[in-house]
Amino acid sequence: MTERTENQGEALREAPDPRRGRTLLALSGAAALSMLGVSVAVPRVTSQVVAFSGGDGQIGWIASAFAVSYILLQVPYGNLSDRFGFKPFLVAGYLVSAVAGLVFALAGSSLPLFLGRAIQGAGEAPVWSLAPALLSLLYPERKGWIIGRYSMLLYGGIVVGPLLVPLVPFLDGRGAFWFFAAACLGAAGIVALGVENRRPRGSADSWSLVGAARLLQTRPVRLALLGIGLYGAAQGLFFALIPGFLLARGGFSPVEAGYLLSAMYLGTTLAQFVFGPLSDRRGRRPFMVLGLVVAGAATGTFFLFPKLSSMALLGVGTTGLGCFFVASMAYLNEKAPESLKGTISGAYYLFWGVGYFAGPLLWGVLGRWMGQTPSFVLFGAVLAAQAVLLACFAGEGKTEPAVCRE
Repeated sequence: MTERTENQGEALREAPDPRRGRTLLALSGAAALSMLGVSVAVPRVTSQVVAFSGGDGQIGWIASAFAVSYILLQVPYGNLSDRFGFKPFLVAGYLVSAVAGLVFALAGSSLPLFLGRAIQGAGEAPVWSLAPALLSLLYPERKGWIIGRYSMLLYGGIVVGPLLVPLVPFLDGRGAFWFFAAACLGAAGIVALGVENRRPRGSADSWSLVGAARLLQTRPVRLALLGIGLYGAAQGLFFALIPGFLLARGGFSPVEAGYLLSAMYLGTTLAQFVFGPLSDRRGRRPFMVLGLVVAGAATGTFFLFPKLSSMALLGVGTTGLGCFFVASMAYLNEKAPESLKGTISGAYYLFWGVGYFAGPLLWGVLGRWMGQTPSFVLFGAVLAAQAVLLACFAGEGKTEPAVCRE
């Protein structure tokens, strides 16, 4: 059976559920609200660390403190949600994030800020992974379309947040942290009131993670997870290192770097809107391959062009990232049985997180050894090679029906 036929078959297996729309609206609204708070608060965390430490030597700890808890808790959260349902952990994640905002607001030194970032990572881990897993259960026949729109609203919160700061003086200071805490508390309330608690059938066996280990033994899943790790590394390069590289060596001003980030976020957001529905109709694998090829081409060539052209090329490159994300998230959920939907989504963000935080560090080592522009070319070639592997070997596997119970 082909991948496209399997996707179409899911539509026939789905029982109508009038509460799906309310759950989708609640999950999307909560994610957008919390990410609005994140995008306002996190830049202020960085400036506070610089102020407390008297320099930029401790900035790296801001990302590291978040990464440790975010990465390590992904699979445990997912596995627990397979057993007890998604809603309790989504609500808990937003409440924990609200606690992080309070820690930020009350911090009088760098150490509480690092602690707050670790708490924030623990809170955001279920928010990023469990909502797509729940949506894939509720909308098995068009999960790409639904996940794409959910992610578009989530990224929309990230884009809008920085635009609010110049307009609302309260947000230019510790008020940003109080706003973040309030936004996460509001998101928890939205999920608590608007989301039905759903969990997959047959979830009792998921507690031991034996089923997850069996799933990881299949070649298509291993290849997909490798691609997801590279996708995470590419996001780290596009949104963290490349703007810095262009500021230092590309002649970009801070304002132009801001325009670049806006173009890249816009590219990511629009791609999920466009390619999610297409992957529902045409299959996941072609868009996973397309996304990596586009991102790899942009990574390996952007530095050859003048400012405006390189900005446009990088914007196109991030459409490749958005295309890969929405197709790969749906693809991986389709490879998991009903009892492991939460666990496989946790595994998705575990591999993404490792790539996102380790990839830029590895690029830094390669950049010192072989030069920065050759390292961009090398990484672009690695993305292209992964696309070839997915094109040749990731079409195997079985899509299982996704049936929920309360």
